[in-house]
Amino acid sequence: MGHSILSETRLWRLTISALAAEAVHRLAQVCPVAVLSGRDLCDVREKVGLADVAYAGSHGFDFMTVDGAEWNHPEADRFVPILNRAEPELRQRTRGIAGAQIERKRFSLSAHYRRVGRADLSRFEVAVLEVIAKHPGLHHTLGKMVHDLRPAIDWDKGKALQAMRTRLLSADKRSGKPLTIYIGDDRTDEDAFAVLGPDDLAVVLAAPSYPTRAPHPRRQRRGARLPGAHRRRPARPLCRRLPPC
Repeated sequence: MGHSILSETRLWRLTISALAAEAVHRLAQVCPVAVLSGRDLCDVREKVGLADVAYAGSHGFDFMTVDGAEWNHPEADRFVPILNRAEPELRQRTRGIAGAQIERKRFSLSAHYRRVGRADLSRFEVAVLEVIAKHPGLHHTLGKMVHDLRPAIDWDKGKALQAMRTRLLSADKRSGKPLTIYIGDDRTDEDAFAVLGPDDLAVVLAAPSYPTRAPHPRRQRRGARLPGAHRRRPARPLCRRLPPC
């Protein structure tokens, strides 16, 4: 028996397409599937929108199983007041930087610099680091053109993967040796790759600019389709969609 943990990829940056939804839905009928994302839990659920998939948000600080059961890291709530204080400071410090985007999630704060001009990158980074220095309860990590401010807890996508895998397997009645397939495209996915066993499969999309633990890089091609997706759009919905959060 296998199960798949899918990290948020560029394919799902906005919303999941009908063909991709069909492919993931079909996979979920064969084995447990989860989406592990740095986005807020409600946000990633709405972006993917499938009811037969488990979800984890804020790098795994909270997640929801297929049956709707929610779990939060037991220590995460005490960091919310710290994030509440850091958020307006970070917005104020980066307000004059063109292209800067601050995104608040329940258990984290993200400072995106994808649209920041090269001349302002140093100024942007200094602003972020100075805010972090004022709030020692926050941990700083780097993602894909983003600075993440998270609770200073020994927790990441790897530990979240282990917790989700335990819950998924305990709820799955199929027999056989478990196999995890993890697909990621971000530096934060390396923590998940690190906890995979020798029989598991780690796949990184595209060619990362950083060292990766994934032995199976997959270059994305324009127009590439997910396995199981057909060229013809299905005539009727094949998968149950989630209601809005």
